[in-house]
Amino acid sequence: MKEQECFSAPAGYTGFNGIFWASSATGVILGESTACPFGNKDVLDDTKLQVNIYPNPVNQYLRADLKFAIPIKEITYHILDINGRLIDIKTDQEGQEFHPKFDVSKLPSGQYILKIQTEIGLRKLNFTVAH
Repeated sequence: MKEQECFSAPAGYTGFNGIFWASSATGVILGESTACPFGNKDVLDDTKLQVNIYPNPVNQYLRADLKFAIPIKEITYHILDINGRLIDIKTDQEGQEFHPKFDVSKLPSGQYILKIQTEIGLRKLNFTVAH
């Protein structure tokens, strides 16, 4: 089953009669069983998180420098392929600055996503593995 995700909406957005929807080229999904929290859990924009991933493209180790505006209790990193399949996952505990390193040397060349998730929101960054 594909991972359910919540997406940002404009401030004050409540959907139609409390029902949220997503559209795609294949149709519209209404409701599902996923409750999406709105408010503080949002996309981590540059005011909440300064982030740099390097080198990009990468062939051995992907590094990231993260600096949050406020201390974070827990951070989870997901490496996803371009289709959203989970490749790797790791976590860090408590802090405001993080410097994770990911071994991508065994991944096939291609496009990937680094998903950074915390209690205050998430950010997705694209990177390329090139051997």
